[in-house]
Amino acid sequence: MYLSANDLKECRPLRCSQRYLQHREVVLCSSLPPGRYIIIPSTFKPNEKGEFLLRVLTEHGSVAIPASKPAPQDVSVRAELSYPHQTALPSPDSVRLMFKKHCDQKGFCKPVHLHNLLTEAIQAGVLAGSEKYLALEHCKSLVTLMGNQGAAKLNWSDFQFLWDKITGWTDIFLVADKNKTRRLEFAEIASALKAAGITVDDLVLQLVVLRYTEPNLTITYPGFLYLVMKLESMTQRFQELDMVGKGFITVSYKQWLQATMYN
Repeated sequence: MYLSANDLKECRPLRCSQRYLQHREVVLCSSLPPGRYIIIPSTFKPNEKGEFLLRVLTEHGSVAIPASKPAPQDVSVRAELSYPHQTALPSPDSVRLMFKKHCDQKGFCKPVHLHNLLTEAIQAGVLAGSEKYLALEHCKSLVTLMGNQGAAKLNWSDFQFLWDKITGWTDIFLVADKNKTRRLEFAEIASALKAAGITVDDLVLQLVVLRYTEPNLTITYPGFLYLVMKLESMTQRFQELDMVGKGFITVSYKQWLQATMYN
């Protein structure tokens, strides 16, 4: 199966190593329900190439088999990626220093810390001025939706995962903002969501406009980050409950309250 950049941005890993370390060998033991899974090895530093050997060991009696390799014509040719977020956000090294600067003494980033960090980060790039639309409520959702449920705080590893998402969504926002107003107009919202791997119908799009736009029916940069995080997390939550892919789920009253009130 071939995965595009949007596919990777849409799906949060079901299992991953607890700590991201520069080791020659990584072993992960896990129990997964029947289904199709994709294993993605990676290098410690971004944009590096390296050979790897992948071994998958299963219990006796398992009928797991590797998926068939796609034919060459199934893999589309991808244009060289550009990264417009580099003009809007600090470098990875600067972000790490900012994390240390704004997190608490135990190394955790809580909503108020994230608000301060993102405010400083946005002020330094081409989206400067958008930080005034960043609300603490946005940061509460970003933290709670990314961290372990009930923790409401991010360690460095959690924050890195969130920051990777933010850089990807920033690329999408900058490309979708055709007239460079630092806002997405109504006609640009659906295409931006689609680029983020989220397809919505007209009814949901109308609800998005009513709930997440400013009085002039545009979405600011912080509002877009909040919106995509919300939609992606709710979609992920639904898929976790819809394990057999029927397209509908049954939840208890308690589960419904947990999903709606916490998220």
